[in-house]
Amino acid sequence: MFRSLRALVLAIVVWSTASFQVLAQVEEHLGPLAGAVTLGVDGDWEARIQDGWFNLFNTVNSDSVQFYYTGEDPLTAGERDISVTTVLRGDGDTLSFTGLVFDHKENGNFQAISVSQTGDVGLLTYDENGFSLQAIDGAKARLDGSDVLEIRETPTKADLVLNGQVIHTVTSNGGFTPSYGIVAAGLGRFAYNGFTINTTQPEQPFPAPGGGNKQPFPAPGGGTTPQQQPFPAPGGGTTPAPMPQPGGGGTKPAPQPVPGQPTGTPQPASTPQQQASPQDIYVSQVLLGTTFGVFFHEFGHALIGETGLPATGPEEDTADEFSAFIMGAMVTDGTTDPIEKQSAIQIAQHAALFWYYSGLENAQQGGGFDWQDEHSPNLKRFRNMFCVLYGSEPG
Repeated sequence: MFRSLRALVLAIVVWSTASFQVLAQVEEHLGPLAGAVTLGVDGDWEARIQDGWFNLFNTVNSDSVQFYYTGEDPLTAGERDISVTTVLRGDGDTLSFTGLVFDHKENGNFQAISVSQTGDVGLLTYDENGFSLQAIDGAKARLDGSDVLEIRETPTKADLVLNGQVIHTVTSNGGFTPSYGIVAAGLGRFAYNGFTINTTQPEQPFPAPGGGNKQPFPAPGGGTTPQQQPFPAPGGGTTPAPMPQPGGGGTKPAPQPVPGQPTGTPQPASTPQQQASPQDIYVSQVLLGTTFGVFFHEFGHALIGETGLPATGPEEDTADEFSAFIMGAMVTDGTTDPIEKQSAIQIAQHAALFWYYSGLENAQQGGGFDWQDEHSPNLKRFRNMFCVLYGSEPG
């Protein structure tokens, strides 16, 4: 039985690791928008990572629209820059377009700078009357994988920018809703990369002695803080037959969609641990430890109830010990990779530390304990799990 339980644990760990890998891949292309995206089939659309892009495919419904968005804090001063590199390949004679969404409201209305399959650029608006498209004269996208759509937003206006050039301005006395994303409509393949949101607040003057404002305190080395530069234009060239690479005709090779095509010297894939920051790794370990610890506690109850196994002492304590035993088995019987093993150790430790910190917080706040509660006090639960983990030598 324990063999099958360990197999279950390893399956969950593998599933969790795969989920983090997928999230890391999406974050590489969509940054703060990644949390709103799910890869796979969603109605008429399929989302997947391919050829160095986050892709949306629609081959069935020319009237279908897909979009993702994320919210930010309201912009009361300064400037917010939202940008994405995008390209599309239309499929059929109907209109297809890709776009960068801004001013997405709670009722679903939004505006977007859009590019059609012919390279025409416009201001797309969606409201209670449906979609409307205002063409922007003189603006033309290259459609070679280097087009950068950008919104430069202030509290009263939004500049629509194509490849570093302001092509249109939208004004609003009431400000814009701080929600941004991407949109795709029609048949074809729609690709995105490098989605970013950057907010720049105005520099506040350093206060003078006695109050009042004089000259701002100079920055080290003088000058002003450099602003983010727009995505560079490509080195030229025409639209290639396959899907273009992000940045246009650059030199960096990307995976080819057809096996056997030359791709240059393959580079070893980086792991999620190598891509993530130490803080992100720590947060993931805390969340996984807490989640697994509680899950296997409840699994212990189910095991006792379904099999009729005798539980020595209070069943709640036995379930905690079972959870700690499984968490320790993740380390002793799990991966031999040193990085993954160290991560498993931290996950097991945080399964117990959850009860330590919650018990400590309760004590600091002067909280009491409900004696009718069948669970042990949180600090006791921590010691109970910690002893089992320590005995299994998980680190």
